[in-house]
Amino acid sequence: MISIYITNILSYGNSWKELNTKHEYIFKELEHIIREEFFVERIRNTKLRHRNLVPQTMTLMQIEECFSNILKEHDWITRIPMGPRRFLGLLKEEISANLVFRRHSLDSLLISNFPIAIRNELLSIPIIITMEHDFYKRHVPKISLYDGFEIVKEHLLSVSPLAINFPFLVIGISDEEHSFEVLEIPSLFEGEQNVEVIDRSIEFPPEYYQAGLGILAYFNKILNEKYPNTPAKVKIIQENMSVKMIIETETGNREIIEQALEEYQQIIKGDISPEQYLQSQAHILELKTELRIMKVRLETQSDIIQFQKDQLAVLSDIISKGFNSIQHSQNQQPISIHVSPSIQIDNKLNQKQVFENNFADMLGVLNELKESLHRVGENIEDIDEVQAQMKESSTEQQKIGLLGKIKSIIDKAKLVDEGIGKSISLINDGNDLLDSLATHYNSVASLFGLPLA
Repeated sequence: MISIYITNILSYGNSWKELNTKHEYIFKELEHIIREEFFVERIRNTKLRHRNLVPQTMTLMQIEECFSNILKEHDWITRIPMGPRRFLGLLKEEISANLVFRRHSLDSLLISNFPIAIRNELLSIPIIITMEHDFYKRHVPKISLYDGFEIVKEHLLSVSPLAINFPFLVIGISDEEHSFEVLEIPSLFEGEQNVEVIDRSIEFPPEYYQAGLGILAYFNKILNEKYPNTPAKVKIIQENMSVKMIIETETGNREIIEQALEEYQQIIKGDISPEQYLQSQAHILELKTELRIMKVRLETQSDIIQFQKDQLAVLSDIISKGFNSIQHSQNQQPISIHVSPSIQIDNKLNQKQVFENNFADMLGVLNELKESLHRVGENIEDIDEVQAQMKESSTEQQKIGLLGKIKSIIDKAKLVDEGIGKSISLINDGNDLLDSLATHYNSVASLFGLPLA
């Protein structure tokens, strides 16, 4: 029997200490499961439930299904819904266990799934489990498709100190036993006493992303100009169409920050002019310029795809909801933002570049998706056909003609109860790949007024 062992641990936010203090038996149970029950031969003999067969070589789906089956035997709850096509993983007493095979899947969990679960009080400490690269070498074909623990570790340390305000643990496992060390990942919040952290994630549709990102990022300048004696840090973290805004301030300053947010929204709404709000002529001009840029970005997209007149209210609603969710006082009134630009601009050169970049990205994502589906024996003829035509297309018109076929693949993949959609929902990174494909498609479709996925 080839056993699997815990060989490395990365701790963030003192998660290792907290886990062993408050949930020691959970870690002991995971350690026992990995060492005694989650062995190589059992993985290899695991049937893929949607096809009722055992693949000839070990696959990621076998690893996932084997691990999930074992944890369910120990009363872990699996596939907690976190929104469309997103799931929390396996959960027991506010501790989650998530197998991760690619670095970008970890980023998605940290910026999207985990914060939502923690906000809804479903989760206190997420645990990410990933194989060491040598395990892939010995047991899993096409190892170039997967990131081992070493890559995950290098990635987290390269972007540290992290601006994440909840603890998490990363466990590296391998079939070669050795004693493990615990490495603490640096945090921006380390050593900061009496600090309040306000963070919210806002997901923008492609057509509102740049305008929304710009107006959120500018809030830090407004805060520093209007309230120079209120120490605060504003950080913007981007991932795909999601933008996370993190505001750190000293305890007792939350009301001032929320007041600044309300005032900023009133400026965008038009209830307060920059001249009424700011004193410095330089800052007044700078704010006016930022508002014009936001309007240009919105009106550019409006001109290209002939949006309805009320489209700008959608962006206002998205930002307003994101800001309003920061407010904890039940007595505060909801804030709304309205923008009414009247600017037209010709942006055909930029449009062509956006189209070419996203078309190339779609080709790459389809290749990744095809490789993953091939591993589970799914029919990939449709993807093969579209890929071949995309590679052969040389003119913009030919490429535009293929967008309908790409959307057809996306639509089929969204049907989680049958065919390709069912297989994608069971693949570890399937949902992330599908989201990425849909994002690139929507970025292109919006340029030509085509239906969004």
